[in-house]
Amino acid sequence: MGHMVPFPNPGGARVGVKDVALDLLRQHDMAETVPVPIIELCNREGVEVRETLFTESGVSGLIIGRDGQFSIYVNRDEPKTRKRFTIAHELGHYILHLRGKRDNGGFRDSQSTIRTVFRRAGDSSIEEREANQFAAALLMPETLVREYGPVSDAVALGSIFGVSAEAMRIRLEDGLYVRR
Repeated sequence: MGHMVPFPNPGGARVGVKDVALDLLRQHDMAETVPVPIIELCNREGVEVRETLFTESGVSGLIIGRDGQFSIYVNRDEPKTRKRFTIAHELGHYILHLRGKRDNGGFRDSQSTIRTVFRRAGDSSIEEREANQFAAALLMPETLVREYGPVSDAVALGSIFGVSAEAMRIRLEDGLYVRR
């Protein structure tokens, strides 16, 4: 399993990134919803989602905060499954790193930071790894993936969960759902 950085919760105990994502789904009565309505979830958290065309190539998304209002911008030219993961990734930055702050310098994420960071820790920042772990746990909760079928069928499971086959394959390869 990937590195789980503990986060404080109101009760004082430390919880991992996966737990933060699952708690968010539970708070919004979405723990059993497949696929997760990611834009609705962002809106409920007070985060606006906008599609845009980035002038810099390779940018998948970013989150910007001004005066306490945070907005996620996602590349409108990317496939729907990529947009969903990017939105969940940026929401992860908000929930894990930005909530409660009035402004931020902005997290900007490219296809390579999202893809490679999620795959393996590599040399990417801790914040990027956490945002990817959060997005994966949010969009592909372990219990629901197990419930929906054979853990080897990334294409079918990806379709059910509204993520790319690549994202599901990486998730499955991480050994999180392999029955031993």
